[in-house]
Amino acid sequence: MTYQIIHDSDGKPSMIQHGNTRIPLDSGNADFRAFLEWNETQKTPLDYVTSRLPEALPIVQTQPTVEERLSAMEKIVAKMATKA
Repeated sequence: MTYQIIHDSDGKPSMIQHGNTRIPLDSGNADFRAFLEWNETQKTPLDYVTSRLPEALPIVQTQPTVEERLSAMEKIVAKMATKA
């Protein structure tokens, strides 16, 4: 089983997940101390102090160009003309 950092709503580390167990970042907690011992043995230790979730990229909705809107309208008009 591996450990995973759980971040709060601000993107800051708030807990460590190990299987179904969530471990608070509290040196008084035996599970947290076990995590610290495990983490020291890792080639690339988990950064449970300063890691942050990446900032979400803004969702950009592109608007159709004037030419695209005009083309769509012309297609609609052409369909209407063939039905009449």
